[in-house]
Amino acid sequence: MPHEKVLGAKSREVVLAGKLPSRRPDRTWAGPGIGNSSTICGARIKQDQVEFEIQFAHDGAAAGVEASRRGSSSATGMSARTTRPMEQESLRLFIRRKIQNGRLSHAGIRRIWSSPSDGQTCDACDVTLAKEQLLMEGITLGLGRRRFQFHVRCFQIWDHERRAA
Repeated sequence: MPHEKVLGAKSREVVLAGKLPSRRPDRTWAGPGIGNSSTICGARIKQDQVEFEIQFAHDGAAAGVEASRRGSSSATGMSARTTRPMEQESLRLFIRRKIQNGRLSHAGIRRIWSSPSDGQTCDACDVTLAKEQLLMEGITLGLGRRRFQFHVRCFQIWDHERRAA
C-alpha cells in the first residue's frame, strides 16, 4: 500500500526531527476528526475521518496523529504488510456480515481509546489479541451505546464498513 509507505516514511522523519518521541505513547485516544492538523503529514482531519491523539505523559506533551477512515497502519503501529490481500478481503467481508446481522454496531463512535492488550478477544474477528498488540476499545453512539474491543486493523475495517452500510 503506497499511501502507508509514504506515511511510514513521514512518521520516521517526524520522529528523527524530534517532533515526536521515538518511544510508545503513554495514552492514546481516537474519535471523529475536529479539523486539527496531522503531526505526521500536516493534512486537516475531517469529521468523516478518525483522529488519533497520542500523549507522552513523561514530557507532558500531547500530539495529534491522524489516520484516515481507510486506516493508515503506519500511524497506528500495525503493519498491513503482515496481512495478505485475500486474508484482508475475507476479514472485511466477515466484519461486514457481522454489521449486517447486528453482531457489530453500525452506529457512530462516541468515545475510543487504546491500550496494550491483556489477552482480550477482538469483537470483529474473534481472535485473541497478543500481549504486544494494541487494543482499541470504545463506545458507540445511539441507544445501544455498545462497548467494543478490536485489533487496530479490525477497528479500521469496521469503521470503514459501518460508514458504507
